[in-house]
Amino acid sequence: MTSLTSCVEKMKEEGYREDFQVTDKGLTTFDHSKTFRPEDVRIVNFYRFEGVSDPGDEMVLSVIEAKDGTKGTLADGYNAY
Repeated sequence: MTSLTSCVEKMKEEGYREDFQVTDKGLTTFDHSKTFRPEDVRIVNFYRFEGVSDPGDEMVLSVIEAKDGTKGTLADGYNAY
């Protein structure tokens, strides 16, 4: 998988349908229907993407499963900021 978009689509096909975000309360689904503490989730895989022309385009996609069976991904940028 060469792009973030293709990787997210592949993960959704494999059942990782939720989009997670980090909040002050924990790892939360985008619709805020569920929030998880760190001990309630596990990262099962991750993918790292680097921008071709801009180092600021670096991303990590974490593939996550929660203890209650919720499965999804978390996209997070990283660089020197």
